[in-house]
Amino acid sequence: MSSLPVFVRKARAWLAAASPATKLSVVLGNESADLDSVASALCLAFVRTRRQQTDEGSPIIPIVNVSRADLPLRTEVTFVLEKLGIDAGDLVCRDEVDLAGFAAAQSLDVTLVDHNRLAGHQTFLQPFVTHIVDHHVDEHDFDPSVSTIEMIGSCSSLVARQYTVNLDRSKGRTFDTDEAAAALMKPFCDVDADKWFSAIQEAKFNCAHLTTMQLLRKDYKEIGARKATVGFPAVTMDLQQLVQKERFLEDLEEFRCSHHLDLVVIMSTVFAPEFARQLALYTHASLRATAWWPAIVEALEGNGELQLERLALESPDSLIAYQQHNIKKSRKAVLPFVRSVVEGLAAPPPTGNDRAST
Repeated sequence: MSSLPVFVRKARAWLAAASPATKLSVVLGNESADLDSVASALCLAFVRTRRQQTDEGSPIIPIVNVSRADLPLRTEVTFVLEKLGIDAGDLVCRDEVDLAGFAAAQSLDVTLVDHNRLAGHQTFLQPFVTHIVDHHVDEHDFDPSVSTIEMIGSCSSLVARQYTVNLDRSKGRTFDTDEAAAALMKPFCDVDADKWFSAIQEAKFNCAHLTTMQLLRKDYKEIGARKATVGFPAVTMDLQQLVQKERFLEDLEEFRCSHHLDLVVIMSTVFAPEFARQLALYTHASLRATAWWPAIVEALEGNGELQLERLALESPDSLIAYQQHNIKKSRKAVLPFVRSVVEGLAAPPPTGNDRAST
C-alpha cells in the first residue's frame, strides 16, 4: 500500500469481494464520526496493514461509524479527505458492511478507536473486540489488557503520535501526549499548522445551510442506559440561531422520536467572537409533566463543574438552554455525568415515540 488514498481504495475493493467465510479485521470509529475518529480509524488500519501484510494480503478495513447518507454532513471530514486526495466514496460506512454476518460466522476481529463502549445496536460486536485505542473515560466494558486508554485531547495522538493542530491548552483538551506527538511529527509535515487548523475550522462551522435535522445528525452520540436513552447531538451554531431555524421544534421532536430518546442534550460550540459552549435540554411533553424531568434539570444545574447559567432564548418552553461557563467540559465530560444522573433516577414512563409532540 504505497499511500493512504490507495489503501482506502483497495480496502473497499477487497471488502466488496469478501464474504463471511473470509476473516475480516476492522477498525471501527465512534458514532460521531468527527475528524479525530475518522482519522484515527483510517490511520490505524493503514499502519497495521502495512506492518502486518504485503500489498497482496487482505487489508484491515477502517469503518466510518455513520450511514453513507450522513457522511456528507461531516463537512470538516469531507474537506480534509478532499485535500488529501481521498475519494469519500472509497470510505466504508457502517451500512455498507455486514458486520452481523461476519459475527455470526465467527470470522471477525474488531479494534475500537475513539470510544470504548459500543452503541446499543452494535453490542453484538463485543465478543470480537480485541483492541481499543481511546481517550474517553474508561467504561470498563472490556478487559484492561485489550485497552489503550489515556485521557488526552486527541485519539489520533494515541494512534500514531502524529501531529495535531488542536494544541491550545486553554480549552482544556490538550495534554503532554498530544504535544509530544505533535513535536515528533512536525518535521515530517509540510503544512502551516495554523492555516490548516483555520481551514478545517471554517469547513466544520460551515453549516448554516443545513436543516435542523441535518445539524442534529452531523455529530451525534447516544447512550442507552438501563433506565433511559439519551442523545447528544453536538452543533457548531449558537443556540439562538439554531432555535430560529425553520421547523426547529418539529424537527427536534421528529429526531427524538426516530431515535427513541427519552432526553436530548444539545451541545453547542461557537468560536466567534470568542470560544464558547452552550447546552440545551429537551424531552417529550409527557415527561415534562413528571418528576423525572425536574430531577434531570436540577442535577445539571447543580453540577458546579459545568457552571451553567440559564439563557433567555426566544425558544419554546419545551427547551431549557444554558450558557456553559466552564468551556473545558466538552461532551466527553458531560456524557458520563448525564449517564450517572439517569441511572440514579427511577426509569421514566413511556414517551410515545411513535407520535410527534411539542
